[in-house]
Amino acid sequence: MEVNVSLNGNGRFFVVDQFSNTTVFSAPIGGHFNGIVVLPKEGSYAIYTSTSSLTFSGHYRGMYPTFRVQRVLYLTIATLSILFAVWRWWR
Repeated sequence: MEVNVSLNGNGRFFVVDQFSNTTVFSAPIGGHFNGIVVLPKEGSYAIYTSTSSLTFSGHYRGMYPTFRVQRVLYLTIATLSILFAVWRWWR
């Protein structure tokens, strides 16, 4: 999973996995940070800052299947559609 992150201010930025209560990302921020934070898996995460002067803005980019998985999925759907059409035509 990926999150677009924009941070302004001074302090420390933390991302904590709420299920295991472990810190999955931590970085000191001095000024401005704009980038992508890659999270290890889907789930619930908490965002923390060490000071109230650090502002945060984020956008979830989503998690998408790989090209190989998409190709297999589309090929399977196309094959089943053709089989269904032939079956309907014969009946």
